[in-house]
Amino acid sequence: MTRVIRQTLEECDSYEHCAYPKLSTTPMMAFCYLTIAGSKPFQGAIISRDRYEAANIRYLSEEHDIWFEAQTNDDHFTGICTQRC
Repeated sequence: MTRVIRQTLEECDSYEHCAYPKLSTTPMMAFCYLTIAGSKPFQGAIISRDRYEAANIRYLSEEHDIWFEAQTNDDHFTGICTQRC
């Protein structure tokens, strides 16, 4: 996982054409949450990863007036709410 993140930081100069696709599709060894952002407004996402691809992606969105996101250690998209919800 850290290898993919490091390569992305070293090689990518674009959020939408390099960093976002690479971090959401490159296989990784462990499940994780990745919070990424670009330099322009509403370039941002929280990527919930499984080992092979993104399991869920939450985007910053101007049309839905979502200009910030927060992620806890819980898969909110599964529909299973634990006591921490």
